[in-house]
Amino acid sequence: MEIIDLQSSPIRKNINSLDPGQLSIFEDKDGKFEGEAGSERYVGIRAKEILSDVLNMEEAIAHHTGDKTRIAIMGEVKAGKSTFMNAVIGKEVAYTDVLEATSIVAEVVYSDDEYVNLLDKEGNVEKTMSIEDMLEWMEDISDLDDDEKISICQKYSKMEVGINSDILQDMIFVDTPGLLSITAENHNITNEYVRETDYILWVIDSQNLGSKAVNDYIDGVRDSGKPIIGIINKVDNTENRIEIEDYIRQEYGAVFEDIFFVSAKKAWKLRSSGDEGWGDESGIGDVIDYINDIACDKEYSVDKTMYYQYQRDKEVHVRLRERVKERKVNYDANIASFSDIHNRICKVVRSELRRWRKKEFFINEREALYNANKDQFNELLEKYSDRGYLTDLLDEKFNEITGFIQKKWEIVERSLTIAPSQVIIDFSYDKSIVFEEDTEVDQVSEAGRLESIKEGLKTGTAIGIALTGYWAWLGPAAATATFVGSVIPVTAPLAIGGAFVGALATKKLRVDNSEINRKRMQELSDDLYQEVLKAAEAECNEIEKALIACSENYYAMKKEEFKRATASLNFDFEDPEYSVFIESLDSYLKELDENINRLKAQNIPEPPSMDEIVSSEEENGINEQHESREIDDLEVGKATMEEIIL
Repeated sequence: MEIIDLQSSPIRKNINSLDPGQLSIFEDKDGKFEGEAGSERYVGIRAKEILSDVLNMEEAIAHHTGDKTRIAIMGEVKAGKSTFMNAVIGKEVAYTDVLEATSIVAEVVYSDDEYVNLLDKEGNVEKTMSIEDMLEWMEDISDLDDDEKISICQKYSKMEVGINSDILQDMIFVDTPGLLSITAENHNITNEYVRETDYILWVIDSQNLGSKAVNDYIDGVRDSGKPIIGIINKVDNTENRIEIEDYIRQEYGAVFEDIFFVSAKKAWKLRSSGDEGWGDESGIGDVIDYINDIACDKEYSVDKTMYYQYQRDKEVHVRLRERVKERKVNYDANIASFSDIHNRICKVVRSELRRWRKKEFFINEREALYNANKDQFNELLEKYSDRGYLTDLLDEKFNEITGFIQKKWEIVERSLTIAPSQVIIDFSYDKSIVFEEDTEVDQVSEAGRLESIKEGLKTGTAIGIALTGYWAWLGPAAATATFVGSVIPVTAPLAIGGAFVGALATKKLRVDNSEINRKRMQELSDDLYQEVLKAAEAECNEIEKALIACSENYYAMKKEEFKRATASLNFDFEDPEYSVFIESLDSYLKELDENINRLKAQNIPEPPSMDEIVSSEEENGINEQHESREIDDLEVGKATMEEIIL
């Protein structure tokens, strides 16, 4: 048997490196969740459990490669499993009381000297007895109430029974607890033994067909890939055998490798009495011929099981690969959106600063000087030419634009923790935004419906930013995510005082009242205005650099916050790490394909597709509440394929 190194899967390596409770791109928080992200629906998966099931199956097979063929006998309580095994072996080795006392797994092996060993939970032999003593012990247990029975059975991991029977020369029988029996632990034990076995003889009571729980359980075992042979028991007690056979073949024909109709009770009775025709009359003779054949073909069971498991492993990896690629696209789009936002803010900042310097800066002051009387002029001239006053003008504008930058990045930050598919940001300059209260989340998510934004979209001042945000990555956990608080990252580079003083040093800042006339006042006002503009131009260039640095700072902060948030998923979307991961994953999938094709060439039946599994489970109502004696989890693998998302 060729075994793939399943541990070489980069997805397994990633999942296995997680700390308890850590988020993963491959496994959503708490295993499963449902949430809305814009118009897209996200359903979590339990990839760790799925891939662990496949790995455990392969390890179990590798562990028992050199063993005899292991054949498990499974079935519902009172289906006649114990009587069937007694009839096949030819000796009473399983207690057949109707209370179904076989709540301990019994491994029946060949031995010249017959014995019974009871093993404790650590696998050590705790008690040894004869077959007769074991049957008496089991009978005593059957007389106890359920609590006492459970207490005794839970002390032991299994029972080893050595029998001198020819049929056991090439095989080991495993008698499992009855499905839906008195404890849920019995079902878990039976599940574990499915991994350990090669073939399964499934005993069905022909008088009790159609059990939803049993049918679901059979489907779960089938999905493991283990070959299942149907043993339809108690056919001697029915008058409508033809109808039963038709139903069985229709219901289970695609599940069972072969189907046999038998009467275990008749077989045991006739064989015990020495009747040589017991096998033909009961139908069990054909079963014995069949299991003698499969006992020599352990390789078929191994190949079929791994064919199913490798298919399952491949489907999980392919779908998770799509998830990674989709999120890589989102990741790059978010990073690109941050850059786009920054560039647009910078464009607005440059435009607004230049507009203000040309059309607003010192305009009111010049008009005030124009309109001043002789008594006011000198006072205003001194005030407006003071470097402190001029510095305050530039500082005020700097703080206004900085506030605008901060508000725009606050919208971006808030949009990351809600679930819109697109955030609309208006990039037209509006200084009133600086004095508004913090932008509410609902204003962000509803922004696309505002008339002003619609107009902005037409004119190009507003754009739609496709921020998938933290919601698409962390699901509901995004609502509790905390981020670094935003602060104004730079201060105004106001060194303009010296420039103004130097520029105005050749001008008189005061004139005698005797020299003041309207013409002279206008000349002085214009001279001051030109000097101020000239000096301010250089300073505005420095202020522009500082404002760009301000947005650059926010851009870097948001980008790093986003990277930290996605890094909490234990995955690196940056190259070269991302490319190395995809290359390794593709190499692993190629190896899986090679082994799947090798096994497929051996004409192994195809496993059910994921769509078939989902359809079957929906049809059977797998999520319905079962009766109290039914198990809660009917799959051998605790995670099923329908939990995977694209």
